[in-house]
Amino acid sequence: MSGDAPHADRGAAPHVIRLRGPWQAEADGAELRVKLPCTWGDALPADSGRATLSRRFNQPTGLAAGDQVLLRLATPHGLAAARLNGAEITLESGVANLTPRLEPSNELSLTLEGAGPDAVLLDAQLEIHAAS
Repeated sequence: MSGDAPHADRGAAPHVIRLRGPWQAEADGAELRVKLPCTWGDALPADSGRATLSRRFNQPTGLAAGDQVLLRLATPHGLAAARLNGAEITLESGVANLTPRLEPSNELSLTLEGAGPDAVLLDAQLEIHAAS
């Protein structure tokens, strides 16, 4: 887990990259493609108690020394685990600093459990914060 706490320059708006989809979803042996946000019942088998959503993305280009790339998850309820390139990441209030773990090609995996059919699956985005 990264010891770098997420922080942002409050004076400048970050560049945002939405990770809406497609996501590969796996639940109870079924594999589906989903776009976020969506409800659990719309995207996954209704009786699924656990699902893993995975999405690949490339490292943002043009990063300068000191820039931070943060992952922000809206409504992270039911999030059991989050991984970047196979390594667990910690989210604080739905935010994680991905900068030290970014590779040219990345895979983000989110494991969700205990959500009902009306639960909204996460909306995810990358935020690039310029060094101050």
